Amino acid sequence: MIEQKNIDEALRRLIDVYNPLTVYLFDQSPDVAFVIVVEGSWQKPQKRGIAGKYALWGLEIPKDILVFTKDEFEKHVDDATNLVHAIKNEGKVLYAEAS
Repeated sequence: MIEQKNIDEALRRLIDVYNPLTVYLFDQSPDVAFVIVVEGSWQKPQKRGIAGKYALWGLEIPKDILVFTKDEFEKHVDDATNLVHAIKNEGKVLYAEAS
């Protein structure tokens, strides 16, 4: 289990790096992932988590980071067979941009 102070610090660092719309903590035993939704990105999906992994350097937490654009996330959120659907429905919202 990740200590709350480490989650809080990780969240602060991820917000600084990504300026996200939403950040989820998704626990699918045995793995825990930070899932970040951003407005848009010029990077390929598999490269987007690298900056977050560097930002979390030194914290004793899992460093699985998934980064979706808003369009990618919304495209799959209603598909019950897609991971995004599970993240939206089972993940814990750690941060949501004020609208």
